[in-house]
This record gives sequence, C-alpha cells and structure tokens, in this order.
Amino acid sequence: MVCYAILDAASETHRYQSRVIALFRAGGESATFKVTASPTKANGHVSACLGPGWALVFIMSFICPQGTQSPLPLQQTKKRSSRPFAPASTCTAGSSPRRYYTNGNKASHKITGYISSHTPEASPTHDESLAETESLPTDDLEHYPSTTDMLDDRREKELQLLYNMAKNPRAHELDYIPTSFLERKLQEDMAIKPKIKDAERVFRALMRDRQIRPTARHYKELILANCDWQFGSSLAVQRLLDEMDLNNIAMDSGTLHAALQAVAVHPDYILRQQLLDRLRDRWLPLSPAGWHSVVAGLMRENQFEKALEQLEAMERKNIPVENWLHSLIIYILCDYKEFEEISRLVRRRVEQGHDLTPQLLSHVLERASEDRHHGLTHYIWERKVNLGYLRPSEDTCSRTLSTAAKYGDPQLAQAVFHYMRKVRLAPKPDDYHQLVRSHLISGSEGDLLGGFQELCTVHEAGLTPLHSTMKALYQHFIKWKIDGWEAWQMLKRLKDSERSIPIEAVELILQSWKNDAKHNPSVADDALQLYRELYTVCPDGSNLSIYNSLINICRRAQRVDLGMYMLKEMASFGIIPSSKTFELVIRMCLDAGSFKSAWMYLQDMQERELPLTLTTQELIQEICPKSVDPYALRLKYHPSAQLPVNPPVAAEPAKPDRPGKVVWNKDPKPSQATRRRRRRQREARIAEMEERHEDTVVSEK
Repeated sequence: MVCYAILDAASETHRYQSRVIALFRAGGESATFKVTASPTKANGHVSACLGPGWALVFIMSFICPQGTQSPLPLQQTKKRSSRPFAPASTCTAGSSPRRYYTNGNKASHKITGYISSHTPEASPTHDESLAETESLPTDDLEHYPSTTDMLDDRREKELQLLYNMAKNPRAHELDYIPTSFLERKLQEDMAIKPKIKDAERVFRALMRDRQIRPTARHYKELILANCDWQFGSSLAVQRLLDEMDLNNIAMDSGTLHAALQAVAVHPDYILRQQLLDRLRDRWLPLSPAGWHSVVAGLMRENQFEKALEQLEAMERKNIPVENWLHSLIIYILCDYKEFEEISRLVRRRVEQGHDLTPQLLSHVLERASEDRHHGLTHYIWERKVNLGYLRPSEDTCSRTLSTAAKYGDPQLAQAVFHYMRKVRLAPKPDDYHQLVRSHLISGSEGDLLGGFQELCTVHEAGLTPLHSTMKALYQHFIKWKIDGWEAWQMLKRLKDSERSIPIEAVELILQSWKNDAKHNPSVADDALQLYRELYTVCPDGSNLSIYNSLINICRRAQRVDLGMYMLKEMASFGIIPSSKTFELVIRMCLDAGSFKSAWMYLQDMQERELPLTLTTQELIQEICPKSVDPYALRLKYHPSAQLPVNPPVAAEPAKPDRPGKVVWNKDPKPSQATRRRRRRQREARIAEMEERHEDTVVSEK
C-alpha cells in the first residue's frame, strides 16, 4: 500500500473534518507514507485543514494488492487512545525527520514526512476503497491518537499564544499578531479595563507601522481609553473630538456615548453639555448607558439635586438603574452624611425588588450608626442583620447601641444584644449602660422596670454597673419624681420572677430619699423599714454604701438615734467604716450639738490615719467657735481639723535661651497704660522738684 500526503498551506476546505485517516496498517512492512507539495485530486482522497493560513491537508491514496489486508474503516480512527504515548524523533542522513508513537507493544508505527516531487500513483476510488474495507481488532490501534484531536489541540495552543501576545504586547511581538485579531482584542480591552499605555502602544503599531487609516472606530477606542482613572483626562477627549472634526470624521452615537463615559470618570460639565447638545441636534437618542454616565458625572461633580432628578427621569422612562450606579450614589451621599436621602433611596430600591450588596449595606450601617441616624440604622438592622444577611463588627454594634440609647429604642438595643450573643461577642459595661439608657428614654416617661431588668442582666453577667448608669437612673428618679416604695415593689416583682437583684438598685432608692429627708423627717422611718426588708430582695445583705446612705438620711432628718443604730448594725456585721462614714457621723453630731461624740469619732479617725475632707474642716471651724463647750474648743484646735495654709505659688523657672541667641532686654515690654502711668508719675516728680526749688530760692532771698 502507498499513502500520499499533500501539504497545502492555502486550502481552507474540509475544515475540522472528523473523519480523518491518521495511520493505515495495510500490507505490513511494505506500506509507505509520502508527503508531496503538489495537490492531486484523486478518488479516495480525504482532507482536513487546521485553519486559515495553517492548512495541513492529508490526501491518502490506497493501493491494496490482492491478498493484502484492507485498511481500517474511518469510524474506528476517531477513538482516542487512553494509553500514554512516548514520542521519539529519529533522522537519518539524506532523509527527513521521522516520529514514532510507541507504547508497550514491540511493534512501532512510523509517520515519515519528506518533500518529494513524485506523482501519486493511481488508486481505487474512494467509494470502492470504503466498500472493500474490513474491520480490524481495536486493540491493534489503541496506541494511535486521533488526528482530529491532535489538530484541535494545536489550533487551541496557537490561539492561546496569539491571545497572550495581544494581551501583553511587546515591541517585537506586535508584528506577528494579525491586524483583525489585534483590533478585536483592543476593542474588548478598552470596553472592560481601559488603559492609556496599552492603547497608545497598539495604535502606534497600527497607524505608524502598518499605515492603517484612522476611522471613527479607532477614535472611539482612544476615547474609551481615557476612562483610565490614573492617566485619563477630559482634555484629551476634547482634543480627540476636535481632531475628528478637523479630519471630517463623522461622530456616530457610539463615539459620543464613549465620550460621555470618559467624562463621567473625569467630570467636565461643559464638555458633557456639548455632547448632549450634539446628540440632540443629530436626533440621536440617549442610550441607557448614556443615562448612567450622565448621572454618574453629576454625582462626581456634587450636583446631587440634578443627579437625583435625572435618576427619577430614568425611572419614569422605565430605564433600569444598574446596581453600580445606585451604589455609587449611596457611597457619595454617605461621604456627605445625607442619610435622609440615603434612607429614601434604599427603601425604594428594596421595594422595587432589587438586592443591595452586603458590602454597601455594611458601609451604610457603619456610617449611619457613627452619625447616630436612627431611622436608617434601625431599618438596615431589622431587614438585614436580624435575618442573618449581615455580620457587623463589634464597633458597629457599640455605635448602634449608642444610637438606640439616644433615641430611646429598646427593641433595637435588645436586637443588638441578641446578635452579640449569637456571634459570641462579649458585651462591655458601656454596652449595658446604653441598653439601660434606651429603656429610660423610651416612651413619654421612660421604662423604669425595663431599666431595672437590664440592671439585673448586668449583675447576672458578673459585672458591676458603671457610675454613669447609676447616675442616669438617679436622674430619671429626680426628673419624674418616682416614689421610692413604687420602685421597691418593682424590685420585689423581679425577685419573684427569679431575677438576681443588685444592691446598687436598693442604694438608688435610698439616694432618691436623701433629698426629701431634710423637709420630711419621716423618710428616715421609711429607710429603716426598707433596711429590714432588704434581705428578702438581696440575700447577700447590705454593704458599706447602703449604710452610708442610711446614716446620711438620718443626719438630714436629724435622727441621731437611728444613725447610732445603723453604726451598731455595721459593727455587728463586721463592716469596717470608711472616712466617709466617720465624716457623716461627725457632721450629724455637730448638727445635734454633741461635741464630745464628734471629738471621739475624730480621734478614732486619727488613729486609723483616715484623712478629713476640707468641707468637714470648714464645718468644724464654723460651728465650734460659737460654742462654749470644752470639747468644741478641742475640736477647733484639733490637728486634723485645721484648715490648710495656702502656700505661696512657686514661680515657674525661666526657660533657658536658645544657644547663640542674643537677648537685649529680658524684662517684658510694659503695656501702653503702664507707660502712661509712669509718664504721669515722672511729670509729677519733676513738677514737685521745681516747686521745691522755687521755695528754696524764695527763702534764701
């Protein structure tokens, strides 16, 4: 059998033929394979090409002598081998290279190619050769690859090489890229990711090296390249448009819309208006992409009213607003803290059935909570965070709690705490403070019961309430004139619901009674009754702060007997008094005229080395001189009761002069009033001296 293969680089017929004969085993070792450059159309020829400009045509002629085995059917050549191939090349002197595809079999099949001028011999017709073929065992040809797959792989590698060369063109590679492929790739790049440097490199190769005449399409690509945020410019767009007018190149709708897109990146309201006028004069409609470019440019120029008007016009014309434009508007409005407009846009966008990106909503929630905007913060938290679509940070949670506390929204504050427990974030004492404040400010008169409940939550979490939290509760008591017994009943109901009551809540009630004790002495009896019922609410009992509050109420109500009873209770429970306790007792004794008891408690303070405050010292120096009691005199001259002598204020040391600086006068320059006063004094002394001189002269005469 003789097989002829014709190499034809111009043929583009029979492209990607699936039925390609790769190898034929006919006649055993007597079969030959030849390659020739002169195509011959003979019966039984089968051809396939790789593509335009890369056509590799195989034309086979079969001469099967009688008694030899027929060639393999075409249907069996499509099966691709699953075994690994090991290509090996050999070349002998005077012959062309030969390639062998071998596997584990001992027999090897060769493809020999060389250029020859031989004329192919006569062969049977194609139909006759196909009719006379017989099937061979598949195992004999498993090691042969499919020629179609080999050609497809080669074509794919070549296209990938061209793509890589066009994607990152170099000076020596631009000459090998076809013009059509280079222009198409440039158009795709400028539409997706425009870059000035890449566009200039390609256009220099097209216009200067290949002498291609510029058209409107080329100018459009150059204008789109100015969308580059780093190197683009609206001035360059204006020059390109002027050059098109100078060269009498008509501007189509695509060119004008490309200029609008570039002006949206680099705002220029004059050029934008000129482009819109050209579109209107030529009766060209503004495309949806053009509407988006106009709105984006107005937002970049901070013309928010006009941009929002154009956005409403787009909705009236049923032009869908892309997500990127809506996000751009919201991001810019967030920078200028226009949260009311942002809230309106977000609500309308959600009502229209559009989804906002989590990144955008997280940014809006962060900025809105930072600016304490309640409406927008509550809306995003309720719609997104509660449903699990967003995971705000710990700082955002703290700011949201501050917003809820400012506007009295306990539902929002509780939702934040629920989220923090869900994601295992430990609330801080300040977070609990904001939670209590949200209850106190909510409603017309606040929710004191809710505040007590959150105070119990703080106690159950093992934390101590902040001083600011107790101060907020005390101010709520004073503002709304809440009855202490009513608050006590609230604590009892919370205790019945198995809540842990902090002792600070009881101290808060006693602090509210302190102001009324001076005008209503019966408050001392109420305080004593509350003290006796204290253990039913707080099993741990009272502490030093509770006793100090009770003694202070007794002092204001002038109930010395109850004050001494509280001191005995402290001693019985082993509670050590503090300096504040001693001062309250000393003041109570001074108000009652018991100077001896006051002197004894002052001695006890001196032994314990506890300091006496300036207020108590002034009270002793004010009351004791009015009495003739000997202990009053001792109190007056007691070392701990002496007022401190104001020491002289030490003058600040003079700052050293800088080295090398010449100081001509270190005294400060006197003011203008001082200079006038000194001038009058000098004139007065001169006048006095003249009078004395005249008197002396007269006396001598």
